[in-house]
Amino acid sequence: MDTSGFKIKSPIIIFLLLCGGLNTADNLYAKPDQVGTNNSGNGVINTNASDISLVGSNTGIVTSKVKLDNVDELIAAENLTESVHIQAAKATEKQREIFGCRWDDNEFEVGLKNRVEIFYSKNCALFSGSPLDQVLWAQGIWDLKAKAKIGKTLESYLVLRNKSRWGSPDSIATTSTTPIKLADATFGDHGHYISKQIFWLREGWVDINLNNTIGVNTDGIQHFKAGLFPFELGRGIALGSAYASSAGLLGFYADSTVDQNAPGFLLYGDLAKDKVFYDMYLGILRNWTDNFGRINEKLYTNELNPEWNGSRGFGHVNFVYAMRVKWYPMSVKQGDHSTLVIEPYFLFNRNPEVSIEFPADSASNLITPGLMVDYEGEKFQWGCEFAANFGHQTVHGWDSNQIEIKADSNGNLVEQYTKVYSNSNLTTNALVSSTNKAIVKKYAGNDPDLNGQQINNTGLYNGATRFNPKYHNIYKGFMLVADLSWLITKALKLSGTVGWATGDENPNRDLTGLGDSNVDGDYQGFIGLQEVYSGKRVISLFVIGPNSIARPLSSVSDPSVTGVYPSKVTGFNNILYCGGALNFDRKFCSKAVNWNLGLLSYWQDYATKKFSIPLKHSIDVPASRHLGTEFNATITMQFVKNLKGFLVGGFFVPGQHFKDIRGKALSKDDLAALEQLDDDGFSISGTPLLNTKTAFVLNWGIEYAF
Repeated sequence: MDTSGFKIKSPIIIFLLLCGGLNTADNLYAKPDQVGTNNSGNGVINTNASDISLVGSNTGIVTSKVKLDNVDELIAAENLTESVHIQAAKATEKQREIFGCRWDDNEFEVGLKNRVEIFYSKNCALFSGSPLDQVLWAQGIWDLKAKAKIGKTLESYLVLRNKSRWGSPDSIATTSTTPIKLADATFGDHGHYISKQIFWLREGWVDINLNNTIGVNTDGIQHFKAGLFPFELGRGIALGSAYASSAGLLGFYADSTVDQNAPGFLLYGDLAKDKVFYDMYLGILRNWTDNFGRINEKLYTNELNPEWNGSRGFGHVNFVYAMRVKWYPMSVKQGDHSTLVIEPYFLFNRNPEVSIEFPADSASNLITPGLMVDYEGEKFQWGCEFAANFGHQTVHGWDSNQIEIKADSNGNLVEQYTKVYSNSNLTTNALVSSTNKAIVKKYAGNDPDLNGQQINNTGLYNGATRFNPKYHNIYKGFMLVADLSWLITKALKLSGTVGWATGDENPNRDLTGLGDSNVDGDYQGFIGLQEVYSGKRVISLFVIGPNSIARPLSSVSDPSVTGVYPSKVTGFNNILYCGGALNFDRKFCSKAVNWNLGLLSYWQDYATKKFSIPLKHSIDVPASRHLGTEFNATITMQFVKNLKGFLVGGFFVPGQHFKDIRGKALSKDDLAALEQLDDDGFSISGTPLLNTKTAFVLNWGIEYAF
């Protein structure tokens, strides 16, 4: 379609085009070796970007790699993780828009991308060897994309997504869960799902050139961006873009994992032309002050000595503020495309409503400074990143007494208190009656010293852990990651990597006795915000990234502590690893095929305790740190210009660590299964419990883009 003479004079039509969604047009025609812009508008385009990023989840708390010629992904190219790709076919892969037109300095284009994949895994949940420990599904993803540019002043971008697992209508869109309330008791949760195939807004933003709009007079160009867009610090470990994600199981690619980007504001620009760039970002992760009802909601009535009579109050916003500087000290020389980037960064996250046992029973202030360095040369590539956590979590003093519904000895349903008893031995829960309700309300006490004591000579007794004291957890975690690639030839690359993220036990979980966690302490584990990092030059399939393999912490070692199960570690936390990858190109049936073979081994940073199957709890002996070894392989083939296929496979062999914690109960169902083991207490091969069987995964799919 020849649009060279196409003129549009109507401001209404121009306005409609702008609202249609737009992208950074300056990046549309970026050459593979030119200096361009990243997702924040600055930086150097990574010419070694890969076509597909293989991803094998926050401490309580995604990145992808696509072809650089895709106009919709140029913005985020530099911040996306390294992945397996078809180097031989890169030059021929070019995004084709369904519709596009250009007039003067204005542009408008619409694109479409679709991926269909089939996934199978065995023993990936518990390494159990049980026929119940396997998963099979097929999934489809549609992305509708539009971009536009109005002169050199306004740019915008829009992505609508539909994703569903076929035959699983609840995988499309689910509502948040709501507690079920019956009489005075609150128990369980319920939710709903939308079964119709719907599209939602995944990304949508407007970018304003401040120099042209308000006359900012600087040597470099300054921009302001607002909307839903990806933003990451460094490699996306300290701060990633997994705002609304469906991490799920192994085999996901990061681009398909992030279903929505966080809303926010970004001020960015040049400090020194083509040398130094800055970003200042404010992300709004959750806002509880948007209406009168939420501000006055009685959320803190069980807090010890609450403000505002237990109302939430104004100012409860979960936000992240981040800033970084990107420095490119190497000048671009004729014939030399080497780049070096040095990126110091800082983030602050304030989350006033973190839930441990009850909604909003704690708050968090997280500070993370870090530094990333990355070099891309014709023969060698290397990079490293370091970050450390500061700040603290405040756990509010709390009256943990609740009302529950139970069946009495006659089978009748009755309401009773969970932490108020009718006998001094604290064995009989007090029933909820008008008299008892008046006593519990009038003599609440709100003092941990009253635990286990009689309530003002009324014949009712506080439970031993009814009143939890206020305490703090100080953040002291850190992480370090480094990797190196040797480009032996254009079609052969050898890479290696090491990584370290500190770990610790859950500071809010009683392990050695009732109430042992209710004290000020340090948390040594590293906390990444919205992080699903799976590697850059060497990819992890099973352990880091949005995975689901079991990495439990210690179980309780005191038999008197019941109903407490071990926390599970996910993401870049409590991990040490090293590994290598071999990437090479081989033609098959005249088609470009890329092979990526990876081998990695993993250890715990913090050694958790061994588990005893006969005793059914942890023992005070450290388990082995070695988690296991994985091998993964990815084969990618470019069938035609806009169609490619991939086959991902791998296996994970559990190490001595899983032998030392074999049979650990991760839930009440697991504990019930332990009671049904053979007489020797060890024959668990056919039972879906934590075991030591090898895990397998296979993921096949095709992807096309227009």
